[in-house]
Amino acid sequence: MKHICPNCEKITNVQHIKTDEDITIKGKRINVPVEYYRCLECGGEFDDPKSNHDPLAIAYKEYRRSHATGPV
Repeated sequence: MKHICPNCEKITNVQHIKTDEDITIKGKRINVPVEYYRCLECGGEFDDPKSNHDPLAIAYKEYRRSHATGPV
C-alpha cells in the first residue's frame, strides 16, 4: 500500500500496524488497541489522518468507566 510519508515526504510503501499499547491515565495503565502506518523507506511511523480511531479517547473512556461511582 502506498501513502505519502509525512516524515520523509515521499510517496512510498507503508505497513499498516495494528497492536495494543498501554496508556497511563492518572497513574493507571490502560491497554488499548492502536493503529498506525510505518514507512518502509525511512521507518517513520504516523497515524492515518482519515481515521476516527483515537486511542487516548478510548483510554480516558475506560478510565472513567472503571472509576465511575454509582448514585449515593
